[in-house]
Amino acid sequence: MAEEAKRISMKRDYEGNKVTFTFPNGKVVSLSCNELNGEIQKKLCLYGLGVKLQRSYAGADNFDIAYETLTKQVQALKDGQWAQQRASSKENKKAAVLEIIKEAQGDLRAKVIEMFKASGTFKKLNITDEDLKGL
Repeated sequence: MAEEAKRISMKRDYEGNKVTFTFPNGKVVSLSCNELNGEIQKKLCLYGLGVKLQRSYAGADNFDIAYETLTKQVQALKDGQWAQQRASSKENKKAAVLEIIKEAQGDLRAKVIEMFKASGTFKKLNITDEDLKGL
């Protein structure tokens, strides 16, 4: 059944304010928000808002990136924008490189920094000397 359930398609109709599920056997189930009372609409809105905001930081590797991404998503929604990028791969990689440098001690830290600089990683991820301060 799990594999079969994956073949059920879902379509959001923003003009019609409804969601439609179509099964491989042709059966269809639709539900319009207009068919629901205000209390259910409110609960669905808050549920969906929570999911939307959680997904915005799902790709974050640390709390700082999660916080930054979540606050950007909140602001985007307030500004009337639906789409907001999740924590980018570039942000995650930069955070990971900085964490590796932070964990390295003494001479090893200098070698790690030199290795990342020589490989072009610092340039590619926009890592600056300012990023290294306080590590």
